Parts: sequence; C-alpha cells; structure tokens
Amino acid sequence: MTQADHQKAGQNQTKKRQLLQYQGIVGVFSLYKVRDRRHEKG
Repeated sequence: MTQADHQKAGQNQTKKRQLLQYQGIVGVFSLYKVRDRRHEKG
C-alpha cells in the first residue's frame, strides 16, 4: 500500500463516519418532527 492509497483509505473511512453521524442526526430530527405533529393533532 502506497502513501497515497493509505490517505485515500483514511478519507473514505472519515467520509463513512461523517455519513453515519449525518444519518443519525437526520433520523433523530425526523423523530422529533413526527412527535411534534402528533402533539398538534392531539
């Protein structure tokens, strides 16, 4: 594995981590949105 390959692999790992964090935030956010809507209906 060359230095460039190693850097690329590291960047991919970071991107995956950021994507997972983003998905988690979006998931929590949508949960709160749904909860708010239920309160309005009630």
